[in-house]
Amino acid sequence: MNVLLVEPGYPTRYPPLGLLKIGRFHRERGDEVRFVRGCSAEAASPGWDRIYVSCVFTYHWNAVVRTLRFYAPHVNAGADKALFVGGVLATLMADELKQAVPCRPIAGTIRSARMLGFDDNTDIDVLLPDYDLIQSCAERYVIDAAFLATATRGCANRCPFCTVSRIEPDCREYVPIRSQVLDFERSLGAKRDLLMLDNNVLASRHLSRIVMDIAELGFWAGATWGPDGARRTRRRVDFTQGFETTLAAEPKNRRLIDLLALIPVHPVRIAFDGWDEREEYGAAVGAFAERGFRTFETPVLYDFRDTPAELFRRLRAATETAEALGVSLSLQPIRYIAPGQRTRNSLAPYGNAQGAWNAEALLSLHRMLSGRPLRTPEDVTERLGASEELFLRALHAR
Repeated sequence: MNVLLVEPGYPTRYPPLGLLKIGRFHRERGDEVRFVRGCSAEAASPGWDRIYVSCVFTYHWNAVVRTLRFYAPHVNAGADKALFVGGVLATLMADELKQAVPCRPIAGTIRSARMLGFDDNTDIDVLLPDYDLIQSCAERYVIDAAFLATATRGCANRCPFCTVSRIEPDCREYVPIRSQVLDFERSLGAKRDLLMLDNNVLASRHLSRIVMDIAELGFWAGATWGPDGARRTRRRVDFTQGFETTLAAEPKNRRLIDLLALIPVHPVRIAFDGWDEREEYGAAVGAFAERGFRTFETPVLYDFRDTPAELFRRLRAATETAEALGVSLSLQPIRYIAPGQRTRNSLAPYGNAQGAWNAEALLSLHRMLSGRPLRTPEDVTERLGASEELFLRALHAR
């Protein structure tokens, strides 16, 4: 069987792990598998027995549909039978995709090969990604200096702004990472850092085991790394999706932060999603700072159920918290994009329902935030205004 794996040509930092797991499944069957990005004229020339296309966010709609239409004529059995598409967009907008182009959307994670039409119960989701397939284009991703791994899957929370519970409905509180890292190293070489892709690792009852797994791979607090003869630099473990603010804030969970202090977590990512979380946010950052962590990044969601005034208060409060604790902070304001939106430029329904956000305000805020990250109260004053009133006035004046 000839199999083509396609990642549409949208910008992305991480390789398509789901596609690479499908690739391993097929290669272990003895099939011929090829990976490409975008619409490749060379890959479109032969007929393929199966084509799999990945898709991440729904706002990548245009790129995904363009890719599906490009490859649809090159599926031997017909696009409606053997042109598969999976990921967030395919899970949330399956009917719309089938109307746009003949294809077979796959919802959620592939827990059985039967979802792909095989008489086989192989749990494809637990297979190791086949990184050999992307050796020719690995430089496109953030894996030049870091391993990728996940120690858990899913999230038990049902946050209204998040789709994880719909994409990964089955939570797994422990996934061994040693085999993931060693297989990655075999394909792409040794790396200094480790990027953990867990959605909510702090909620796992097996955090102690996870931390020990990471440390045993050479990532203990203070560990250094360098190729033979090169200057050694400190290793880092980055939990890219961050730590749940409310869990980190609870005094009874200080032992979890003590565990994380055993490995070189950098940066500590703590979200500040709403003004009603201000006490929990301050307590969470304070708990990590007390344990010796000095570098923080804070995603700040806006245009969801907030107002511009609330956003300003959160940005100022976060920088003032960091300044009081003597830690380094980088704020990352992130605009909410509702599931199902086909572009990043449309307005989110929650903000519009309140009448708080409009196109003028969003464009003005984008201009204010462009450039270097907000780090200090002085940055907030300089870029957004010295007071809430001045911020709101500038937001609608620019």
